[in-house]
Amino acid sequence: MTRPAVPPRQSALVPLSQFVLKVHSRCDLACDHCYVYEAADQSWRGRPAAISDEVISQAARPIAEHAAAHGLSTVQVVLHGGEPLLADRARLRRVAAELHAALRGVCHLDLRIHTNGVLLNEDFCGLFAEHGIKVGISIDGDRAAALPRTPEARTGRITLSRSPTMPSVLDAEPGAGIAVAHCASSLSR
Repeated sequence: MTRPAVPPRQSALVPLSQFVLKVHSRCDLACDHCYVYEAADQSWRGRPAAISDEVISQAARPIAEHAAAHGLSTVQVVLHGGEPLLADRARLRRVAAELHAALRGVCHLDLRIHTNGVLLNEDFCGLFAEHGIKVGISIDGDRAAALPRTPEARTGRITLSRSPTMPSVLDAEPGAGIAVAHCASSLSR
């Protein structure tokens, strides 16, 4: 029996155009369903809490080199954590400035931050508008589903999604490009 010819494998490698940069490794919540902070592996406790200036520079340069080498027109960088707002405004400003400087003349930077929103305030919104940082707010389920599994059930701390000031914070800087992502999952119930 003759086997059919197998066509040669063609490379379909696509250059990376999205990078996730962890700017703070801690979180201001302690949800009992968290896959990092409430799991058995607690090795995160021995790691640095916030990204250093040196790492910020070391991350920005290769992203720009990669974009230039592959002729990318846009690179998306998502600032993440833990909770990235714990990195404070000055550090986030340095991250944004370093990334913008590294990618200037190379490609467009689509800079984003993903947060639980607890620390979001007018000052952060102003920073995001100033640097063109789009904001994603993660809300883990609705109040009935999420409340029993979050720290506010234990500590009384209110997350932005359930805060009476949420509309005023979101309206503070319309140019900040804030989007709310509602995540309802079986883990939230």
